[in-house]
Amino acid sequence: WSSDAAALPATMAAEVSARPADDTRLRQTLRAALEAFPLAPGLEAEPNDRLPPPYQGEDPFPFDRVLYVVAHRSLVPADARDRPVPVLRHLVDLARRRGVRIMAVGVVPFDPSDPAALEAGEVDEVDDPSRDLSVLARKTGGTYRGVTSFDDVGRAMAEAHDELLNRVVVTAEAPSLRRGDRAWFAVRARVRGRAPINAREFPARIENELSWFGRALDWISDTWEKWPWWARTLVIAIGALLVIALVLVVVIKKTRKRRKARDAEAKARAAKLEARAPCAVCGNMMMPEWTECLFCAQAAAAQRPMRFRLVGRNGDYTGRALRFDKELVVLGSEAHCDVRVIDRGVAPEHCGLRDRGNDEFVLSDFNTDAGTWVNGQRIAQVQVHEGDLIRVGDTEFIFGIEA
Repeated sequence: WSSDAAALPATMAAEVSARPADDTRLRQTLRAALEAFPLAPGLEAEPNDRLPPPYQGEDPFPFDRVLYVVAHRSLVPADARDRPVPVLRHLVDLARRRGVRIMAVGVVPFDPSDPAALEAGEVDEVDDPSRDLSVLARKTGGTYRGVTSFDDVGRAMAEAHDELLNRVVVTAEAPSLRRGDRAWFAVRARVRGRAPINAREFPARIENELSWFGRALDWISDTWEKWPWWARTLVIAIGALLVIALVLVVVIKKTRKRRKARDAEAKARAAKLEARAPCAVCGNMMMPEWTECLFCAQAAAAQRPMRFRLVGRNGDYTGRALRFDKELVVLGSEAHCDVRVIDRGVAPEHCGLRDRGNDEFVLSDFNTDAGTWVNGQRIAQVQVHEGDLIRVGDTEFIFGIEA
C-alpha cells in the first residue's frame, strides 16, 4: 500500500482508490487483507470475526500463511500516535487468530536513526512506518526490513522470501570451544536504512566438535543445498548409474569365476576318465586314484560270511535277521548306530556288541539309566552265546552265531 501510486514500481501493480489516501485507509486495507484468511485450525469463530465464505474444495490458504505488507506511512492515525497500542493490538490479534505471519517492508527516504535528517526537516517523523511495522512483524512471527527507495522493495521482499525458506544462516567460528562447553551467543544485525539491532544473549551447550572430516561433510552439505534442483537430480542419476554399473561388474565377475571353476572341474574329470585303466581281474575300469579295484572288493565283501546275527523278537525288528561282520556293533537311538532302537529310556549310544574272535562275543552296557538285559538279568558286561535273549528298552533280540 502506498499513498503515492506513481512511486510504486511497475512490477507492483495495485488498485488505487480515488479518495485521498491516508493512514486510516492503510489500516482498513490491512485489516481487510487479514480478514480474507480463514481462522487457524482448531479455533472457533467469535461474534466479531468477519470470516470469508467457506471454500468449495481444497482450502487455498496453506498451513504456513504469510502476508507481505509494504508501506511508507504509519499505521496509527495522526490523532492516536501518542497511544498506538490499541490499534496495533487489534491487527496483531487478527493475524494471530488466523495463523498469519507478517513480513513487513517500510519505505523511509531517510535514516530514522540519524537525528540530523529529522532536524533538517527532510520528512516528518510521524510518517516513519518502521516502528509500527516492526512491532506488527515481530508480534506475528515475521521480520521487518527498511528501505530508502521503492526500487529496493523487490530486493527486500526477496530477502524475506529466502528467510521463510530457512536460507538465512548465521555461522560463527570459535576454535577455543570444545565439546561440553557452554557458550553465550548474541547477534547484532544492521538492516539497510535502520539502526543496529541487538538480540538478547542466549546460552547453548556445545554438543559436537567438528573435525577435519566433519568440516568437509558440512561443506558438502552446504554446497548440496545451494545447487539447483536439476543439478541435484543429475548427481543422483549419475550416482545411481555408478551403483548399477558396480553391481553389474560384481555379478559378471562372480559369474565368470563360477564358470571357470565349473569348466576346470569338467576338464579335471575328463582327464581322470581318460586316465582310467582296466582291472586285471574283473576287467572294469579303475580310476587313477584307486589303490585297489573297488568292484573286486565289493564282490569279495558280498561273498565273505557274516560273523553273528541279531534276530528281532518284537518291536520294529520283529522277524528280521540283522547279520554283521564287524568288530563292534553299536545299539542306540541315534541315526549313526548300527542298530537303531527308538524306545523310551534308550540312550543315544546304549550298548555295544564286540567280536573278539574265536567265537567270543562280549556285550557291554554304556552306563545307561535303563540298562541292558540278557536273559532277564541286567548286565554291565557279559559274554553272550547262541540263543541268548538281549533286551534294549522294549525291543528284544535273539543272538546267534553265523560262522
